[in-house]
Amino acid sequence: RYEEAIAHHDKALSLNPNYAEGWSNRGEALNSLKRHSESAKSYLKALEFKVGDSYFLGKVHHQMMLGCDWANYEKNTNEVFNLINQGRKGSDPFGFQGIANSEELLKKCAEIYSNDKYPMLGNLSEYSKYKHNKIRIGYLCGEFRYQATSILMTRIWELHDKSKFKIFAFDNGWDDGSEYRQRILGAFNNIFDISRLSDLSASKLIQENEIDILVNLNGFFGLARQGIFSYKPAPIQVNYLGFPGTIGAKYMD
Repeated sequence: RYEEAIAHHDKALSLNPNYAEGWSNRGEALNSLKRHSESAKSYLKALEFKVGDSYFLGKVHHQMMLGCDWANYEKNTNEVFNLINQGRKGSDPFGFQGIANSEELLKKCAEIYSNDKYPMLGNLSEYSKYKHNKIRIGYLCGEFRYQATSILMTRIWELHDKSKFKIFAFDNGWDDGSEYRQRILGAFNNIFDISRLSDLSASKLIQENEIDILVNLNGFFGLARQGIFSYKPAPIQVNYLGFPGTIGAKYMD
């Protein structure tokens, strides 16, 4: 309900025009509607009123790029690089993928972001001594439907050797009724809807199903649930496909 959200943000900002988070949330809603130029302007206002470090410069820059607005491109890029080199917030990792000129800096950006947004909150699998005849793999994703991730992954799930593996889907999205969704339903042993569960509740569900290896198919992309991984509900946790870079967190293997 992005249009409705924007109307509410506009109301809030009419009452307090200096409300940085209001401008930021408005920018996020506009991004979801692919109104990138307007989104960039909202993030620019957020940057204007934010005291201290924020990710807003990177968000402004990313939205401008999505709108093919190359004004101040080198200036903004260099400023983001400088902030991250100093260990400061400059950009979220997804937007930074578009401008990063070194793997080292991309890793640093991810570490800053993960430590800030998704610090380790526990280790639910610390004392797990699972003994299964078949290795249990959990795939956590917000796009188990007709979407790029599943278009690339569905045949892989279908080809898992079911004599050696049990595979579980932890779905943060929805059933779109597509042919891909039907194939996904057939490929997995179980599919759990976690879209309305808290991070901790979803983590406990994963632990209760004694998942040996948990695969993060979002990372910093799409309908991500990075916070679930911060509880380490599985002994082995890996990042794959959705976000083509490191998560920069010690709880990811």
